[in-house]
Amino acid sequence: MTAKNLDERLENWAKAQRYWTRGGSCLGSAEGRYRPEGGNVRSVDAMLIDELDADKVERAWSRLMPFDRDILRMHYILNMDPRVICRKLRIPHRPTSTFNMALAHGKSEIGKVLDRGEEMRNAYKYRERQFG
Repeated sequence: MTAKNLDERLENWAKAQRYWTRGGSCLGSAEGRYRPEGGNVRSVDAMLIDELDADKVERAWSRLMPFDRDILRMHYILNMDPRVICRKLRIPHRPTSTFNMALAHGKSEIGKVLDRGEEMRNAYKYRERQFG
């Protein structure tokens, strides 16, 4: 899985978590969904959510260690400042590479879980075609 693809999937997951009415935490009103922030007009592409992929990422996220879950949730869903994330997770905010390494570790771990899940689904489909 490429880093760009993983970032896009995590951004999609974060949008789904912010705007879903079923599952996930709903962080924002329905009115706020359509009101542009800072006067900028939102594009339709920015509001589209791939719910199936977001659900896969949510399941993978739930299998992570608590530290990785927290850093991904705070960075992507809550859009917290890195200094605030460092303070809440009790990691040093200087040098900034400490935060970047922690975030990269969380991304790599969720990437591994997503890849493993994809392999399992492919193996299940293959087995189903062979024997089913």
